[in-house]
Amino acid sequence: TGSKPFRPKEIPFDGRRVFDSDSVNGLKYLPKSIAISGSGIVAIEFAKIFKNLGTDVTLIIRDSVPRNALKKIGLDIDLAAALNADL
Repeated sequence: TGSKPFRPKEIPFDGRRVFDSDSVNGLKYLPKSIAISGSGIVAIEFAKIFKNLGTDVTLIIRDSVPRNALKKIGLDIDLAAALNADL
């Protein structure tokens, strides 16, 4: 609803190997593996989608405890623990 992906200038978003949350929707193939940076709802949604499709997913977050990162975005502690266990 009006949000835009964060695109640091130092990262070459080329639409072939590096995508943002908008351009990843245009993928014409299922990658064997993928690294997703972020711990917000969009990052978690894409991680779950790719994992369920059989892609090896690495979720990169700043917090050393994934459950803490999920709590920071407002998820209930029990829900955060369940999501963390499922990833």
